Amino acid sequence: MEAARNDNAAESCRIVMEDLPDLNRRITIYLINFLQIVALPQHQQVNKMGIVNLAIVFGPSLLRCPSNDPKTILESQKYEQTFMCHLIRSLNTSSAVE
Repeated sequence: MEAARNDNAAESCRIVMEDLPDLNRRITIYLINFLQIVALPQHQQVNKMGIVNLAIVFGPSLLRCPSNDPKTILESQKYEQTFMCHLIRSLNTSSAVE
């Protein structure tokens, strides 16, 4: 969440590429690659799902807040969204997807 709080896209991408276990990294890259395709302008015209909308929908699933406190969960959503936006906009998935 620090990468999102600092609005650091490079750090968000580094976390995925270097800190995740291999299987988690591969699944995350595959999902982000799919979301990047969904977010292309020609697809947005049909599905109405831009990067921010995709981040809102998928952020809580990938970055589950460990707290049970509704206030904490609500506050963490903006950082989950920012982190997902970083990945959808900036993660280079072209060489990583097999």
